[in-house]
Amino acid sequence: DKGTKYHISALNALKAVKNVSQQCEQATHRKQQRLEFEDLMKILIVDDPSLTLLDSERSIVKQGELSWVPDKGKRKTLHVVLLTDYLLLTEKNKTTGSILYLKNFCKRKQVDVIK
Repeated sequence: DKGTKYHISALNALKAVKNVSQQCEQATHRKQQRLEFEDLMKILIVDDPSLTLLDSERSIVKQGELSWVPDKGKRKTLHVVLLTDYLLLTEKNKTTGSILYLKNFCKRKQVDVIK
């Protein structure tokens, strides 16, 4: 019955279980993001010594292919990586396809999105 000490105790237990479940889900998501970032660091070649990407707080927010056609140029495919604090523009190695070369980057706070 509602309002009984058993009902209130059951509701409190349910709330505690939901809280623990949510914390586990968040921790799993952070760990997965961290593993994706570590995998990226294994295949990314950075020639700019001023860019230090290894940071325990940094993770991948989104990544994927982007086709770009410059003025009077041929179509170029870039692999774009949005980190928590940087935007990376990379190109895949044409022969292996598994190595990424950093072509350009900027701090994420310098990126403006125009709709």
